[in-house]
Amino acid sequence: MAFPGTYNFSYYRGDTLEFKIYPKTTSGSPFSLEDYNVSFSIATQRGLPANQQINAYATVSNDNSFVTCVITPSDGALLTAGTPYVYDVEIRNLSSADYPKVYTLLTGDISVVEQITNVELSVPDTPTNLVITESPAGTVNVSWDAPATGDAAESYNIYGKADSLGATTYTLLTNTANTTYSANSIFGFPFQSGVQYDIKVTAVNAAGENNIDFVEGSVTIA
Repeated sequence: MAFPGTYNFSYYRGDTLEFKIYPKTTSGSPFSLEDYNVSFSIATQRGLPANQQINAYATVSNDNSFVTCVITPSDGALLTAGTPYVYDVEIRNLSSADYPKVYTLLTGDISVVEQITNVELSVPDTPTNLVITESPAGTVNVSWDAPATGDAAESYNIYGKADSLGATTYTLLTNTANTTYSANSIFGFPFQSGVQYDIKVTAVNAAGENNIDFVEGSVTIA
């Protein structure tokens, strides 16, 4: 057999790590995994009893040509960052006539690193270059540029108000991932001739909405 092989790697706790093993014979031909099952065990040292090992996911492909091994986030939760681990990927044919056939396909060391999960993300900075126009008549077009600095915006909230119609506080009109907005109605009614409508745009990402720094402007309907 052309195995076992050795592969040392680092694992970040919380990640999903997957690799495949294509076993070969000594002549370099594919080794058929038909009638074999597979195990992927992780431990702080070899030779520990089964209850002190972590059995990660492993399976033989449908065509019996390779093995897929996976360390899932739930497996990773059982590993301690900074503690050295060893692993073995073994195949076994327990139905062989004379004695169980067990082979180690791959072995090595695992270096476990704590995953960085508390990355600080700030709300986006202010959108820039707000432009509000009316074209065609009764249709308001709003455009702006994404914040030039800070953490990226994922979407934008568009607000509107019309003081002369009694809407003296901004009301959310829509949320969009685009940097443009066009509408021919507001608050459920068509834009009214001679009325000034105020529009403001805020930026949003996973950290929240920046409702302190925003851009605003107005348009009077012809």
